[in-house]
Amino acid sequence: MIDWISIFDEAQIAKGASEDEIACFVTEFPKPLSETELATTKTDLLKLKLDIEVYNPAKWILPNKPFPPSFLNFLSWNNGGWCRKGEREFGFLATFDFREYMLAYMFPEWMESAVPFALNGGGVFYVFDMREEPINGEYPILITKAGNQGYHDAKLIADSFVEACSGTTNIEDLL
Repeated sequence: MIDWISIFDEAQIAKGASEDEIACFVTEFPKPLSETELATTKTDLLKLKLDIEVYNPAKWILPNKPFPPSFLNFLSWNNGGWCRKGEREFGFLATFDFREYMLAYMFPEWMESAVPFALNGGGVFYVFDMREEPINGEYPILITKAGNQGYHDAKLIADSFVEACSGTTNIEDLL
């Protein structure tokens, strides 16, 4: 068990997710897009004047890899709250927000196998890079600008979730 409160300088935590909520999240997250999600995403793409044949959400695949145990432990402590360590801020996504953010920001299109888990408050996402198998249950942590996601501009900031949370540098200074 990780003592999360000792990692952060300041935290406004949300009620932690229950074991059942975490189990549901882990099971539901990688499922194919529902008809409602497809329709909403297609409408959003058309509003952006993007060709739904080229950017076809029916072809999007969400990563189906295990989330880091450290992150699942974190969710049981804080499911969607805000934390700060030094100049590094985290607006964490709650278990019920993940798919919405993945689709709204078109992560399966722009950064296949990347899963956003927090924003910094200045328009930068923290993401798990799930392109490779986890090492000791952990994935590299990248940062990428919201609305301009891509591996070409993303920066590696940590080799694990805990390491990312323990950093103190404002991530905007790293881009």
